[in-house]
Amino acid sequence: MLPQQYCLRWRYHHSNLQTMFSQLLDREAFCDVTLACEGRTIKAHKIVLSACSTYFESILSQYEEKDPILIMKDVKYIDIKCLVEFMYKGEINVEHNHLATLLKTAEELRIKGLAEVSWKDDEPTGSGDGNSNGIHTAIPQVTTVMNSPNSQSPPSNNIPHKKKRGRPPIGMLCAL
Repeated sequence: MLPQQYCLRWRYHHSNLQTMFSQLLDREAFCDVTLACEGRTIKAHKIVLSACSTYFESILSQYEEKDPILIMKDVKYIDIKCLVEFMYKGEINVEHNHLATLLKTAEELRIKGLAEVSWKDDEPTGSGDGNSNGIHTAIPQVTTVMNSPNSQSPPSNNIPHKKKRGRPPIGMLCAL
């Protein structure tokens, strides 16, 4: 007879980890990497940066230095600050005039959740667009992101307007 096993589950495990990592960042406790740009620094945790960015994961896994400093050239401090907050909390609020540079930096750093936008057309598959599955992937562009999901452009040439389904534009997730 096999020994009896019990499953013990912490119901709030994920939310506790998210809260604790965010608090550790706020207190700069156990931080093991420093991001430097525009003469300012941000302390963070390698594990969080690596989990949220394939760029950081690649860089940080190559070197075993203790408490490295990553100098971010041609990057605005405010963009890095917001992106670190996004990686720890899963959301950020971004002003309209700041969105373009933030998304460009997110793309360059391959930040998961911000580096690509996917959506599905209402068109049937194999509609002659060269993509038989109807899925399109695009690098986020400000013009796409800033459109309200409720706004519709008027139909042209009596062709009905096609709504996009799937994930809403990133900018709408961050808008106040």
